Amino acid sequence: GGGMAGEARGTASTPEVEVEEELAVVDARSAVVSQHLHSQLCYDVKYALHLPAISRSLHAAPGQLATLLHALSLLQGMHASRRAVGAHIEHDGHAWADAWALGTEIANIFPSVVHGVSLAAEADADADADADSGGGSGGGRGGGGSNDEAEQAEQERVYCRARDCTAAALQLWMRRDAKAAAAAAATGASELVSYHLPLHRLLAALLSHCGVALGFSERQMLGSPPLGS
Repeated sequence: GGGMAGEARGTASTPEVEVEEELAVVDARSAVVSQHLHSQLCYDVKYALHLPAISRSLHAAPGQLATLLHALSLLQGMHASRRAVGAHIEHDGHAWADAWALGTEIANIFPSVVHGVSLAAEADADADADADSGGGSGGGRGGGGSNDEAEQAEQERVYCRARDCTAAALQLWMRRDAKAAAAAAATGASELVSYHLPLHRLLAALLSHCGVALGFSERQMLGSPPLGS
């Protein structure tokens, strides 16, 4: 993927795994993207994540979420271009549409990713309840209100881990992107702009899910100190 304006951008790094310092962004003009060879892979990932056990394991197994963030970082900033000001662009190149199609297919997996937060929390809470009851059949969800409280606490814990890992990957990309933009400005080149920001979209999906579906407070959603402060 070295054809994207000749730029190399940073890839995601999370507290769970270290990755290479620099990786090139996927080239929207490559045959894999232009011929939509990625579509079947995107569908396979989406349908696999429809299985509760797989969606849950994304948040339960160390490193799996980091692997997803690493893959998303390769699309972050894809097909960057210079904005045309004062001129009407009658036709966009095919690469624009191909990049848009890839970004849309990737975004279709996000509902299953965020739903995995609740699934992982539910499984962890049940496992803890079983352990507290000595592993007997009286454990699990038979504990009533106390188990509901445990599940809510697990939801916040799993969500915070997913939020923090995603934010860390995004912050690293933003630092690298700002550095690249400053270097370009120093040479007098106009800034490149991309509308393909899957890390932003995943973080927004997590915040929306936990604020709306799980009813988290602003403090629970953003953490303390607040996310981005």
